[in-house]
Amino acid sequence: MAKEISRRQAVKVIGAAAAMTAASGVEALAAGKEGILGKKSTKNMKVILINGSPRKNGNTNRLLEEVASQLRKNGVDSEIVQIGNGPVRGCIACGQCEKLGKCAVNDDLNAFLPKIKEAKGFIIGAPVYFGTARGDVMNFLQRMSMVARVNGNWLAGKIGG
Repeated sequence: MAKEISRRQAVKVIGAAAAMTAASGVEALAAGKEGILGKKSTKNMKVILINGSPRKNGNTNRLLEEVASQLRKNGVDSEIVQIGNGPVRGCIACGQCEKLGKCAVNDDLNAFLPKIKEAKGFIIGAPVYFGTARGDVMNFLQRMSMVARVNGNWLAGKIGG
């Protein structure tokens, strides 16, 4: 018979599992091919953790904090950025991102693009409502992907999770 656990305990267990996955990904990066990082070291490596929850200090943030802790233990710098507290519009297919080098829609996305571009990897944390991530998170990912693709395809080869 399965033992019942509280929501807080479940978050802690899931966070630990996510953190172990992140740490093993870092080890794979550090030991990986020269072509991925250009060096076999986690020194000066940074990972951006994206909190897509409207609750800045909720369960999603707790999970990301656990992942960040494990990354730090493995010598990887990390930063959690909050995108879930404001609306993120969907792509309007205007084609301006190629000319501007950023998205023409004026919301928080453009502030985060340089951080994600310079990082070696990024991890998305999002609450799941009705079987999928929040719509704002999906909008963020789609628009970020479009800007990156038409401006040198800078997401290609970047580690994500």
